[in-house]
Amino acid sequence: TRDTYLCTIVEMKGKDKKKLEHGLDQIIHVRDKLKEQLQHYFPKLLPKIKFQGILLTPTGSSVPDEKIEKLRQQQDFISHSRSKKTILVG
Repeated sequence: TRDTYLCTIVEMKGKDKKKLEHGLDQIIHVRDKLKEQLQHYFPKLLPKIKFQGILLTPTGSSVPDEKIEKLRQQQDFISHSRSKKTILVG
């Protein structure tokens, strides 16, 4: 909507499943830090912000689908889609 802002966190990782899982953890950590800072400095703005994370991976990567689904159930993710090189979590 007009009063909603989108904050995108992009993380690039290789094919290794452990590194991709770490990339997901990094996205969540950065999102949480941003929320903390926004709550402190711009508390009225925070409810208007939607966060999304994009995990860029090479073709043929071992995508940690189980972890993505677990995070999806625990977090307020907007979507989870998968293409040849991009995993979108937000």
